[in-house]
Amino acid sequence: MSITVSDIINLSDGYVGDKTYLNITESEKLAAATEACVWLLEKTLTDHALKTATLEYIPGIHRYKISSSIPDILDGSDLRRIGSLQVEPATKKSVREMYEDISSESTEFAYGLERSMDGTYILINLQNDYTIEQVLSLTNLTTDGGTITAIGDAVNLQNSTYKIGESVRFDINGSGTDDYSGINIALGSNKDLSNYDLNGTFMLDVYVPELMTLDSITLHLVSSTDSLILATTTDATGDTIYPGEQTLLFKVSSSSSAMNILSDIESIQIRFNHDAGYPATAGILVRDLRITTPEDLKLAYVSQYIGTSSTGTKLLSYSALTDIPFFSGTYDSYKFAVARKMSSIIFRELRLGNESNEELKLATDALIDKQKLFPSSVTKEDRTFKMKGVNFNRRKF
Repeated sequence: MSITVSDIINLSDGYVGDKTYLNITESEKLAAATEACVWLLEKTLTDHALKTATLEYIPGIHRYKISSSIPDILDGSDLRRIGSLQVEPATKKSVREMYEDISSESTEFAYGLERSMDGTYILINLQNDYTIEQVLSLTNLTTDGGTITAIGDAVNLQNSTYKIGESVRFDINGSGTDDYSGINIALGSNKDLSNYDLNGTFMLDVYVPELMTLDSITLHLVSSTDSLILATTTDATGDTIYPGEQTLLFKVSSSSSAMNILSDIESIQIRFNHDAGYPATAGILVRDLRITTPEDLKLAYVSQYIGTSSTGTKLLSYSALTDIPFFSGTYDSYKFAVARKMSSIIFRELRLGNESNEELKLATDALIDKQKLFPSSVTKEDRTFKMKGVNFNRRKF
């Protein structure tokens, strides 16, 4: 049996004892119902709120922005590898512990959620068996055995050791008419990367000078008969390309043309795409083009959606009496705790503190009873982190 927000409001009407709510409007009731269901979601974190999502892990890349791909994530529950490897769950850790593990090259499979003003990120530490194959080192103009030339508005090709280490540098001349600047690498011998035609991912380290704005960066793989263009507008984390050091990802989509091109690459172009006639800019750096195979991971997480509309639209707040709470049809008896919490909110807004506190206690008691019955698979952060160099057992005098 499913319930609607109207059922919760009707219960709350009875608890308050006045269906007019002393002139409280329907929209105010819906707002109170929304707050009450958010309260329930955050207090319980039980399995009825769990969802799953597939994440793509790139070997060597540990931080991924998930604000867009999983906008409703409230908390992580479980992260596992897929297939025969799924028996090993990742340890859930704090952000501080994760950065410690990553910097120390820990072999423990672990993850954590990092939240900031820029969005939500997942930190993953996984040592898998996927290899990273270097395509071009780009540590200088001659090391890869081919011929590197400037293309588009690029000028002043030279070796560099600035910022990202040994690399290839070029500038933008400021008087050209092309809408890109970059380099072309004519390979000394053709490359066969057909092993990666299904889901390979190229990685490239770059340095973008201060104040430079870009439309995208593209990787052009050219064979004797065709070319494959891979584009990105974000760094490996998922943030928009920005001035500074960063790693970029270029993902291969499976197709017959991709397989044919990857099996016989004659030349590779790296293009920084910008407005035509872009002003003179110095110090663009590129190095270490490599390719690997991503591994899919399965993330179980607690969703912050509190329900759906009558037509199935996912909701973060209620706007109609026909909206359906997230626990409807599964844990309908939660409606009593939610209605009590809603009544507490109404009394609070009416500045009736005693009545509000009384309803909150009833809501909490009802919730505790339900928590004893309903399961939760949500894991807590591991708390084994210890600060290095500090002796907590030092004798006190």
